[in-house]
Amino acid sequence: MSFEFCNVYLKRLGHVWLCVGAMADGTIRFTAFSNRSREEALNSGVKTLKPWEKPVKAERAPSRVEKVFRLMGEAYMGRKVKRLPPLAWSRLKPFTRKVLGLTLQIPRGYVTGYGAVAEVLGFPRAARAVGLALALNPFPLLIPCHRVIRGDLTLGGYSIGLEVKAEILRREGVAFEKAEGALKVKPECYLSCEKLREKVKRGL
Repeated sequence: MSFEFCNVYLKRLGHVWLCVGAMADGTIRFTAFSNRSREEALNSGVKTLKPWEKPVKAERAPSRVEKVFRLMGEAYMGRKVKRLPPLAWSRLKPFTRKVLGLTLQIPRGYVTGYGAVAEVLGFPRAARAVGLALALNPFPLLIPCHRVIRGDLTLGGYSIGLEVKAEILRREGVAFEKAEGALKVKPECYLSCEKLREKVKRGL
């Protein structure tokens, strides 16, 4: 199989490094970010590529990539992402596409559980598979995998740390409390399976 080249761009926004990978056809292959280092942002993005997708560092970002950087910055600050750029959905597995598509419909200010996502998708025993799909999300910030947590209202996992996950959720309006020695989302911000299904149906 011949190589497909993926141009990789990096930009610093305050204390956060943003990384975007763009294919030759203009689709966004990945986004990544880190509040620790440029290298972490770069490695987090590049590792989502297939063996035949060769990363090429590019110095100057075209306008379409600068727009992606702006969207990522807005999402990091808790603001609404109004319109997504063209993402490389076709390069994802069908189940992953379903999980990420549903995740996009979780409103700002709310979270839901891995099990609730699985239930709404029609795979009630696939909570762990949902968690894996979200862990491999190639478009963090743009697709808000940070809005999915454990059913016990604790945060679950996040690739660059739970403190960052909590920080983004707070900016989006999610409230927290300390319970049983752990940081938990307040119940009023949690969408059960039924509430998630209702909001998806209503398109909220």
